[in-house]
Amino acid sequence: MEKKLFEAINRFRKNKLYVLISEIVFIGLIVIMALVKVNKGLDITDSSYSLSNFVNIHKLDSMWYFSTFYSNLLGRIFTVLPMGKTMLGLNFYTGLVKLAIALVAYFFFTKEVKVSRELTFIGVLVSVALCWCPTTILYNYLTYLFFFLGCMFLYKGAVRSSRRYLILAGAALGSNFFVRLPNICEVALIAALWIYEIAKREKFFEVFKKTLYCMLGYAAGLAPGILLIGVHRGYKEYVKGISELFSMTDESASYSPIEMVLSVLRQYIETWKWTEIAVFALIVALLAFLVLPSTLSWLRYVLATISTLGFGFLLYKKGLFDLNFHWFGPVYRFGALILSIAIVWLLFVLCHRKTPAEERLLSAIALIVIAITPLGSNNDIYSNLNNMFFVLPVVLYLVVRFVDTNEYFQGVRYAYFCLILAFSLLSTVFGVTYVFRDGLDAKMDTFVKGNERMKGMKTTAHNAKNLTELSEFWKDGNLSEGKVLLFGDVCGLGFYLDTDIAISTAWPNLPSFSIDKFEKEMKDLSIRITEKGEAYPSVVIQDESGDGMHMPGTDEKKEILNEFLDKNGYEVVYSNDVLKVYLTNK
Repeated sequence: MEKKLFEAINRFRKNKLYVLISEIVFIGLIVIMALVKVNKGLDITDSSYSLSNFVNIHKLDSMWYFSTFYSNLLGRIFTVLPMGKTMLGLNFYTGLVKLAIALVAYFFFTKEVKVSRELTFIGVLVSVALCWCPTTILYNYLTYLFFFLGCMFLYKGAVRSSRRYLILAGAALGSNFFVRLPNICEVALIAALWIYEIAKREKFFEVFKKTLYCMLGYAAGLAPGILLIGVHRGYKEYVKGISELFSMTDESASYSPIEMVLSVLRQYIETWKWTEIAVFALIVALLAFLVLPSTLSWLRYVLATISTLGFGFLLYKKGLFDLNFHWFGPVYRFGALILSIAIVWLLFVLCHRKTPAEERLLSAIALIVIAITPLGSNNDIYSNLNNMFFVLPVVLYLVVRFVDTNEYFQGVRYAYFCLILAFSLLSTVFGVTYVFRDGLDAKMDTFVKGNERMKGMKTTAHNAKNLTELSEFWKDGNLSEGKVLLFGDVCGLGFYLDTDIAISTAWPNLPSFSIDKFEKEMKDLSIRITEKGEAYPSVVIQDESGDGMHMPGTDEKKEILNEFLDKNGYEVVYSNDVLKVYLTNK
């Protein structure tokens, strides 16, 4: 019965009209999901921080300028396009990078790997929906794009034994080095090539030669960045900036390599209490398939479905996820659970002696993507959830494919597949609903008035009121003609208010911006004011209750700032429940 059902489904799937319609519908829905929120959210922190960097790229210190070099350059290019200095326009342009990853993934898996359109669609759509990070943080999405291209070209180069694709794989990863410095870790993908070639019993010299092609491509990918560095600020500034980046962990331990790894491991360990329940659900489904005869295959699926749904409800009651789609509750812990099982599944497929070499290659690449993605960030598995474009389609494909190699694991496979579908449903709703740091407690249905950079963007009524009043105050005082010094989680206001920043960063209280550097820049600012006649900047400080005012080193920096304010006679001239604006009469 089961076999006949799948045969009927496959005949329908091969119908030319269905192929055409499904392709159009699937791609259309992916495009919609990628761009559905371009006009939502006016977060004044991370979402607009990078935009402030793009328009003030000439002011960026060498550390941040070079550590995310290509993303800064691309972001700057976006700002000169139509609507490129508005939140709406930049959301759209940076959203196209996310869309590009999704479309490349869709066509790669359907055309090259021959994954069914339906499975690929689910995997890619959910991957797009899980992108919680604002697209305006461009270095993340540009990283994922080059990383995926590297994975794709490596797969093609290995399977087709193509020198050209191996070189392209290296070039993609070499280019990624200048998107974000920690992307150098992606060279670990070469291990997947060796795993594949060993599975095929290829001669050592042939594998070594293919490795050299990848290395040649990597060098070629580095070359344009090296040339651009010389053109822009010079190699001495590059060395200086990168040296500062390596010393950053002295004041920001969360960016140390060890802490990045430990934060991920801690999350997997914390998920164990739910993983135990999920494993028991898989075992019960396995028993349903082993105990019942094959003639009652329909009953196997019924019992496995009922048991998995029951355990899913238990996981919900035990707090694995909630249904508040305005924050990470529906996907964060659930995502850790899905990834935990995925890692075990991929390792099993990789080590199973009957697994075809191509599927071992996919498993190896997916495992490396899971391992490498969090490096360079202090966001633990949040980074993994934001970069599921390769992992999720592969896991779905291998879960379904494994039925053909071992019938005894059909129950496990089916129960895990059900869990993934439940996670996919939650993730899709999350993808449509969640907007980073905005709309957590209220509807996003209000526009800000009188501000061109925020035109066309929806936010909450409360946030819109604050931003509208601040924009009016800024406009009435002609403050955009001067400069602004921002402190706290208000770093995006330089962009929103169309005002140049007074020092090299719009977010000086970040631990990654050292106390010594802040003190030096404040002294330099004072010198420019007293000796060179530079106008006193406006100063905007986050309310003391805000999270940004409790970061490590903030108290020391606040003392330096207060000394500047007191010395120059600054007073509060405007305030709301988020921030205070200081001006001086000098």
